[in-house]
Amino acid sequence: LMKILIATDGHLDPEATSDLVGRIHTDGDTVVVLTVIDHPGEILRNFADFGAWKDTDQILGEAGPGATGFGSGGVAASRMSKRDRAMKGQPLTLDNYFIETATSLQASLLATLEDAGLVVERKWAPTERRTARTILDVVADEDAGILVIGSHGGGKFEGLLGSTVTKLIRQASIPVMLVRS
Repeated sequence: LMKILIATDGHLDPEATSDLVGRIHTDGDTVVVLTVIDHPGEILRNFADFGAWKDTDQILGEAGPGATGFGSGGVAASRMSKRDRAMKGQPLTLDNYFIETATSLQASLLATLEDAGLVVERKWAPTERRTARTILDVVADEDAGILVIGSHGGGKFEGLLGSTVTKLIRQASIPVMLVRS
């Protein structure tokens, strides 16, 4: 049995991805769809100010350099999400922002995979300008056996692999399958 991790930013072709995953999937395999959401530290600060938190700088400081642009901001996002849960009556929470964003970006792909009869887990992970590192961290945490990603980035040079894809191919310790996008 294997865990298939599909990393998407919402641009994977649902049919092509479902077809590829269907070819490698066997009964009992787990399929996880992951969306990594980039959030600069400034967004966290602004969000915290909106929520009237007095200790935003302390939260960001404790989160380490990632919260200010030098690494993963996941710790800051996690801490602020915990604060969100403690605040009653706020119309918007950081958790809800990430969940709504991931749900929106994953919707078409999830529907197509589920229509193909696959049972799919949904995941999201916050990052701060370290998308490839965050995906690789989730690959390790999930003990994935294969990583499925889109073949092209959002750059201007048609036909070239994007920088995140290139990093994933070079650094992944598991097979990486590309879906033409």
